[in-house]
Amino acid sequence: MAQDPKWDELLLDPERLVQRLREDLGERGALMVGLKLAQKYENVRARREGLQFRDLPHDLPAHDLSQTGWGVIFTQNDRAMIKRRLESFLEKRARSAGPLYKEMIYRPGESSHDFLWKRHGSAPGVFRPSRMPYFLLIVGSPEEIPFEFQYQLSINHAVGRLYFDEPEGYEEYAAKVLKAERMSRPLSRRTVFFSPDKEERVLQGVKNYLVYPMKERLENWTQEWTFEIYEGAKAGKRELANLLVGQDRPGLVLVASHGKSITPGHADQEALQGAIDCGDGAFNAEDIGEDSPPGGQVVFLFSCHGVGTPLEDSFPDLLPNLMEARPDPIALRPFVAKLPQTLLRRGTLAVVGHVDRSWTHSFLWQTFGQKIEALETLADSLKQALAGERIGHALRSLNRLHNAIAANLLVPLEQLRNGEEVEPYHLKMLWIASNNMRNLIVLGDPAVYVLGRRVRLHDRKVVYRSTES
Repeated sequence: MAQDPKWDELLLDPERLVQRLREDLGERGALMVGLKLAQKYENVRARREGLQFRDLPHDLPAHDLSQTGWGVIFTQNDRAMIKRRLESFLEKRARSAGPLYKEMIYRPGESSHDFLWKRHGSAPGVFRPSRMPYFLLIVGSPEEIPFEFQYQLSINHAVGRLYFDEPEGYEEYAAKVLKAERMSRPLSRRTVFFSPDKEERVLQGVKNYLVYPMKERLENWTQEWTFEIYEGAKAGKRELANLLVGQDRPGLVLVASHGKSITPGHADQEALQGAIDCGDGAFNAEDIGEDSPPGGQVVFLFSCHGVGTPLEDSFPDLLPNLMEARPDPIALRPFVAKLPQTLLRRGTLAVVGHVDRSWTHSFLWQTFGQKIEALETLADSLKQALAGERIGHALRSLNRLHNAIAANLLVPLEQLRNGEEVEPYHLKMLWIASNNMRNLIVLGDPAVYVLGRRVRLHDRKVVYRSTES
């Protein structure tokens, strides 16, 4: 098939391609082959247009929006109202990006393929900011612009989402961002890991494989930031409120705890889902006061439903029949969690967290009775954020980890399609890991910095750890 020129033509006409695959292979076969053909599409398009497919080029500074571009994606219905509330913020981004500033409209039901390739002529993996800016801000609820659309854009772009249940939130967020970017004295260079004590296996594993080793690695990397752990008596609701909206907020907070999960259809699901389990109860949006000082903070929520909940479970029971497994509904509609919405209104510049449940694969793999530390990718993203990279670009390491896991997942899926025997546990682990990393997103503008403006480090070390005994 790879040598048939007719397939090259079909690869550039997705509708004909899908029809041909369904005719030849049926629905299941079309899905599997379609995954494999995605890479071939990139090669065909690149060859025809003389393009090189790549991530952000190494010689292009991510901090310079006039070279990378910045774009905003609205819904048709709310564009005028929200644009008016974000006016000053959008004007500043337009001044920074110049000709590479772009405003776009999402059409209901549109896939990322239709949006990027058909409407804007942006080939996957090809960086061309005149057609599609590197930094993209989605403005709208996941009902209007699906989470899946954001996941797909994040493969090659630095993407964030902004949504508030109350329209006033857009105005408040814009004002807080602009104020943080003008501050003469940014927040202190402190990173705090908030990790409540619980006598149970999951949170103990999070402490031992994420919190403690991450603090040690970052301390060995730079002395320009301080690193603290809030645990025990310091991991209560009051202490977390001080970290998130208090007068002496740290520049970065990483919360490693359980997030509250509520039965779909419950009256309080959207208000309380994702509330953080502290030592003395669940911390939710109502625990945040009305007033807060100027911002500059970025928050990582390693907790279930930290930033949102999809309509259906991302991690259904796959076994024994992967292709027949149907996800259960876990909400009446997809929604952005209330806690990060409130944080963004009170001065937090960006919240990074999971849609749906959160698993350990960004820092620990457990397979066949073995625990394998996998902290380097997350550590790299945190280092880039602390070293003065825009938050969306700093997360590219984690986006690439998702791409790597998805590529490994394709092998057993092809074996399954061919009728070969597949190790069930291995397949399930890869599926969960892929969706877990895919579901890690940014709420807020992906072009913001920790501390509000670019503050670079002069004292940092590159440490290579030997794996030899």
